[in-house]
Amino acid sequence: MYWTWTVPQLKAELKTRGGSLKGRKANLVTRLQYEVNIKIHARGSIEESQCECVAGSGTNAHCKHVATVLYAIEHMVREKIIIKHQVPTEKLQKFHVPQKVFTASPMITSKLPMKRNVENTIFSPCSMLVDKEEYKKRFRSLILNYPSKMPIKHLYELANPYAVEWDHTYCKENAESNLLNMFNLICITPEKVAQIEHETCTQFLNKNWYDYRMVRLTASKFHTICSLRAKSQENYAKQLLIQRSFSSRPTNHGIINEPVALQQYMEQTGLQVK
Repeated sequence: MYWTWTVPQLKAELKTRGGSLKGRKANLVTRLQYEVNIKIHARGSIEESQCECVAGSGTNAHCKHVATVLYAIEHMVREKIIIKHQVPTEKLQKFHVPQKVFTASPMITSKLPMKRNVENTIFSPCSMLVDKEEYKKRFRSLILNYPSKMPIKHLYELANPYAVEWDHTYCKENAESNLLNMFNLICITPEKVAQIEHETCTQFLNKNWYDYRMVRLTASKFHTICSLRAKSQENYAKQLLIQRSFSSRPTNHGIINEPVALQQYMEQTGLQVK
C-alpha cells in the first residue's frame, strides 16, 4: 500500500501514528548487523516481531530494522528480485597469487642451488671412527638398490647404462651380448627350439612358459609397441619386465570350457588331441 505514496505523505502518516523519521549521512552510520525475527500470518498480517537492537526488544518491535526487512520482503514479492550485498568471502583472495609467472623448465632436485655452504654445517651425525667417503658410497648404494620410489632417490643423478659397455671394452663379450646369449635371443639351434616346445607344452599351466614369454616379444606385444606413443613407452617396458597375472571373464570361461570343447571335437571328428 505504501509503495505508491510520496515522502511527505509517508511523513504525515508516521506523525499521525506517533512515529518519527530521522536520517544521518551514510558515512556516519556504524555498520552493524542485527538479527530480526518476524512472524507473519498467512493472510499477511504481522503477529510478532523482534530485533536485537534496543528499540526492538519484546514481541512487538517497531524499529527501522523490522521495517527494512518488511520492505525487502514486499519488494522481493513484487519485483521478483532479491537485492544482496557482496560479502568479503565472495572476493577472490589475491595475496597468495604469484606476481610473476614461472616460464622456465623445471629443475632437477640434485641441481638446485644451495642457500648456504655445506662445509659450514656444524652438526655431523657420522661417527668420527667411520670413513666418511666410504659411508657416502655405501649409503648411496643402499638407497639406489632399494626397490622403492622414495623421494631421497631424486637427490642422485640418473645412472648412465652406456658407460658400462664403454668402460669394460677389454672383455671378449660385453654384458649385453652375455645377457642375450643367456636367454638364447641372438642365436638358437633347432634342438633348443624343440626343447623349449617340449618344456612349455601345457602353456599357461607351466611355469617355464611364463619365463620364456617374459624375454620374448609375441605378435600382440610387437603390434602394441609399434603403435605406442613416446610418453607411454617407458611404462609399457616396465609392464613387460614385471608381468602380472591377467584374468577376465572371457579367459576364465575359455579355461573352464576348453576341455569340454576338446572332448566334443574328438568325438565328432574321431581325432585324438594330445
